[in-house]
Amino acid sequence: MILYCPGCGAQNFIGKERLRVAREKPPLCWVCGETLPVGETSPGEGESKECTKDGTKSEE
Repeated sequence: MILYCPGCGAQNFIGKERLRVAREKPPLCWVCGETLPVGETSPGEGESKECTKDGTKSEE
């Protein structure tokens, strides 16, 4: 999954394993260190919940 940082706009690649523990320890941007926005629910099989630069969810 690719998440865009709300602070600096950098692309952050987050793996499925990392998303499983995102509620306990939210992922941080690799450039500026800001907490990345992770959805409350995980995508279903074949679904994508990728955030775009403007903070909206893309539908694929």
